[in-house]
Amino acid sequence: MKEVSSVEYEEIQVNTLNIKPCLGCFSCWNKTPGQCVIKDEMAGVLEKILWADLVIWSFGLYYFNVPSKMKNLIDRQLPNVLPFMVKDSESGSHPTRYDMSGKKHVVISTCGFYTTHGNYGSVDPMFDHFLGKRQIRENLLFTGRAFQSSSA
Repeated sequence: MKEVSSVEYEEIQVNTLNIKPCLGCFSCWNKTPGQCVIKDEMAGVLEKILWADLVIWSFGLYYFNVPSKMKNLIDRQLPNVLPFMVKDSESGSHPTRYDMSGKKHVVISTCGFYTTHGNYGSVDPMFDHFLGKRQIRENLLFTGRAFQSSSA
């Protein structure tokens, strides 16, 4: 991306951000709809996610899931969804507060295992759930030696 001059991008190092854990208070649904009551760097991250055409989620696999700081960022996206559930959803998903129909996502992850089989069992359903099933354009998993690419 650095070599394509017409692409505007911003890299966010999640581990360096001050993002506190979600309180589970649901104020972002009833008291301050669409806005979290916690004042930290997450408001800026949410704005960047909303305006981006493409979001690349890149992380090392930590004990069969995303690192804790990445999971914290995922949890704090609650203001971006509405407080009711979609009836026809497989797991009772919440509809998005904003139009996310044109947004694309790519998940890139590394792990030290000799295979990806069984090691990403919690990662794929989590991204399917909060991004919408099959919204991830390409899921690239790099293992210690092998490269595997499959559609999500």
